[in-house]
Parts: sequence; C-alpha cells; structure tokens
Amino acid sequence: MLDYKRQNNFDAVRLFLAMTVVLGHLTWMLPGNYGPLQIALNHFDGAKAVDCFFVISGFLIFRSFRRSKSHADYWSNRIRRIYPALVAVIVATVIWGAFVTTTSPKEYFSSPTLGYLIYNLLFMSFRQNSLPGVFENSQIHFLNGALWTLKIEAMFYISVPLIVFFARKFLRFEILAVILYLLSVIFKMTLHHMAVTKQLPVYDNWGSQLPGQLSFFMAGGLLEYCSETFRRHASVYLGLAVLGLAVSNWLGAYALYPISLAIVVIYVCDALPYLGNISRYGDFSYGLYVSHFPIILSFAALSVLPGNPILRAVIALLACLIYAVLSWHLIEKRWLRPRNRLSPVTLRPRLAGNEPHPLPAAASYPMATWQQPLAPNADRSLVP
Repeated sequence: MLDYKRQNNFDAVRLFLAMTVVLGHLTWMLPGNYGPLQIALNHFDGAKAVDCFFVISGFLIFRSFRRSKSHADYWSNRIRRIYPALVAVIVATVIWGAFVTTTSPKEYFSSPTLGYLIYNLLFMSFRQNSLPGVFENSQIHFLNGALWTLKIEAMFYISVPLIVFFARKFLRFEILAVILYLLSVIFKMTLHHMAVTKQLPVYDNWGSQLPGQLSFFMAGGLLEYCSETFRRHASVYLGLAVLGLAVSNWLGAYALYPISLAIVVIYVCDALPYLGNISRYGDFSYGLYVSHFPIILSFAALSVLPGNPILRAVIALLACLIYAVLSWHLIEKRWLRPRNRLSPVTLRPRLAGNEPHPLPAAASYPMATWQQPLAPNADRSLVP
C-alpha cells in the first residue's frame, strides 16, 4: 500500500488494472455472453492494462530507488514486495496440481515439476510453464499466463540503478529517458513492421518484451522526475495526452502512445481528486494478478458448471478475490516493513560533464540525488 501524507489514487488504479486483466482472462477462458463487460474489454483490455502497469511501475520504482538508503535497501524492498506472493502461488499451483494430475505421484514429483518451481521462481516461466499430467487436454497449455510480465518487471528493477548511474555520471536523466524511450519505440515499431510484412505474429510477441515495454516504464520514470511540475500543470498535460492518444489511434502514430497513456495514468493516480481509501482493508492487486490465471484455468479445464457460464464466471472471480485477500493478509503484508521517510531536504540535480553540483555525503542522504528539489514538507514515501 502507498503511504503518502498527500493522498493519491495509485492503489485504486492498480486494483482496477488487475481486475481488468482478470476479467479479460476470465472471458477468454470461460466463454459466455458477457454483454456490456465484453464491449468494455474490447475497448480497454488486459494488454492496455499491462501497459498502464508498466507506467506505474516506472513512476514508483524510480521513486523507490531514489528514496532507498543503499542498494541493499532498494533490493530488499523489491524482493519483499514481489517474491512472497509469487512463491506462494507457485507452490500452491504445484500442490493443487498433485490433486488433479493424471500421472502417478512418482511421475508428478519429478524433474519437470522441479523445473517448474525453479524456472518460475527465476522469472523464466517460458522455459517450463506446465506440470506433468495437469490439464494436458486443455486448449491452454500454460498454467499461469500472467507471469510473463514479471521477468520484464525484474529486468526493470535491474535497469533502474544503471540508468540512474549514467544519469549522474554522463547524461542528464531527462535526456537519457527520452533516448531510451525513442529506442524502445523504434524497436517496437520495427518488429511490428516485420510481423506484418513477413506475416509472422511472433515478431509482435518479441516486440512486447523488455525493449518494447521500456517506453512505458521510462515515461512513468520521467513523470516521476518532473512530478512537481506535472501536478502544477496537470490539466494542460492531460489535454495534450488526450490529443496524443487520438492522433496515435487515428493516424497510427505509435510514438505518441506510451507517453500519452502515461500522462493519463499518472494524472488519474497523482493529480485527480482523491477517490477514497480503497486499500483500507489491504492491497490486493498484486496477489490478484499473480494468482488468478491458474484459478480460472481450473474452472475451465475441470468443466465446472458448464451449463451456467455466468454463474461459473462469478464463482471463479470470487475464488480469485478470496485468494488475493488471503495472500495479502497471510503472506504479503507480513513481509512488508515500514517505509523510511526522507527528511525535508533539497536535493539538487547533478549535471553531466564537468559541471557537477556539490552533493551531500552518500551516508547522509538517499542514493539517487538526480531528482529535482523536493518541496519542504513533501512526504512521498517509497512504494509499493
């Protein structure tokens, strides 16, 4: 959960995005007449929700790094947030698989199952995404299709210290961010062109991996860098973003899409009036995201309530929500720790080349002193 004195809507938006991904997978794996829900998902689907997640990740992870006391503190925060729920869902999937597998216990608890555990814990689900005898007759041949984004997220975690290092030593952060953004867009557009001309959809799949998603992450990071300016002129930025989304949609100007989407997302999260304390009972978005796929797949593969698809979908959704609540209260919350807060100090940006500003000692202030000055009373604790 976010813990700012200045209220924001990050938790509410993340829960909405997680629910969008869940509902997208639910309507795909459990076919039925979903009416208005399906129409809504046709306009804003799970793929767009993932883009939004990467924007929020860029905003919050750069902030988290900037507020960490050390690299060890940064990595501790990242591991505590991402690993407990992930370990739990991977282990739970293996245990559940033991009950529904069509193989013997000896065949099930063998090297493929060990490989599933190891590869998924290393964010390499593409190497082993099934278990012996588990739903082998299903049209869907992977047990947790939502985990593909975690390897990208982990690589973003690794990239942030490197990006900040180059920003402090060689090139101003905003310039570096724009360069990385443009390279990412070029990568994505090039692979899409190859997918169309060669009629090979695999190129689009490759375009959705790390280099292609970096534009969303850097757009979020850039908005965090200039967050004070952004909030002062939020309405102007929003108007330009809406125009950018319209142009990117009508004219196919993809280069405008990531930054325009990022502005809209961060506007709703950080500039829109407070939507209420939606996380008063817990932050369920991450647990819901990593756990929903095998739950819904189980309903589909086991043909639960085949004659009543709507009731089946409702029960499957409730099962996902119940797991997410339990995951938060029994696992995730126990691993999080109170966030250290910054003192009301002014941090000056460091310039590239031979014009460094004098910086405070590393032991006294957070690592990433490339950020613009903080407001004297700003209290923006690191997340998530």
